Amino acid sequence: MSTPPWLTLIASEIGVAPSREEPASPGLERLAGRGSVARRWVRTDAKSSLQPWQRGLLDVLGIAPDSVGSAAVSMSGHDGYWFAAEPVHFAAGLDRLTFLTLTEEARVTDAERSELFETLSSSFTSGDFVLQAAGGEWFVRAARPLQVVTSTPEAASSNELQSVMPRGADSPVVRRVMTEMQMLLHEHPVNEARARRGLPAINAVWLWGSSVPLESSMSSEFPAAFGSRAFLHGLYRRSDQSVGELPQNPEVLLQSIARAPRAIAVVPEADLESFDSHWLSPLSAALAQGRLSRLDIILDEWHIDVRRGDLRRFWRRALPLSQWGSQR
Repeated sequence: MSTPPWLTLIASEIGVAPSREEPASPGLERLAGRGSVARRWVRTDAKSSLQPWQRGLLDVLGIAPDSVGSAAVSMSGHDGYWFAAEPVHFAAGLDRLTFLTLTEEARVTDAERSELFETLSSSFTSGDFVLQAAGGEWFVRAARPLQVVTSTPEAASSNELQSVMPRGADSPVVRRVMTEMQMLLHEHPVNEARARRGLPAINAVWLWGSSVPLESSMSSEFPAAFGSRAFLHGLYRRSDQSVGELPQNPEVLLQSIARAPRAIAVVPEADLESFDSHWLSPLSAALAQGRLSRLDIILDEWHIDVRRGDLRRFWRRALPLSQWGSQR
């Protein structure tokens, strides 16, 4: 009888900061208490060109994070110098701007993203910078390689904004593009509608993860993978492998990986409540039933690892997110 599969579940759109009180996530906290929790990646690193979940994915695949760049991988197969482009909110204070990622109820909807893309792309279709979409995400191609250092949205939201703005010899060019996008977003109908709903405006686009697409391919045989993120597809494309469409029903996912020794699923949920109820609850049950041998979760900078035997540790209590920094 074959060993049940080992599934890695990656929540690519959820940012958590256990140093402050987060909404309760019973399933996640129960798994953390029974298994192990480790802070593996630093979300505040202003020098990294990778988001925490991307570093986690590379770790799963055995790839050194210093060897790849976010935009380069995501746009593999396309020539040019690329930036990832993330719609965000700049809040004006008395003496400075504050960076706010748009998550949970304030997240950018697909309809909003489509409408804003139409506005922005019409102004960035030729010349030095071109805005393109891939897998529902935005990327900006520069006409030439640029000497610039950028920071991830996670680092920007965790540091003084001025210290994480694009820097380097060509940074004034990149900052100019960001300013032009801000002007196009000012008083946009999408933002007027968000204001009526009490939501922060999508008033800026953050350029980050800049790099030239890598020419070398990967010869590694990766595990079965499911998801829509461009970075995931780019990695597998460079290894001449494909990524499956993520089933919306966890039961269908379990059936799809039943004969695979290892699998990866990058899920789109943007808040802990839906992640917990939609994915963790049925997958935890599958682990208890022996349909999975191991379930590990990459959630922002955290890695939660649970094996089937860990579930029998009934004496271990749930571990609240606020206590992850002092886990046993």
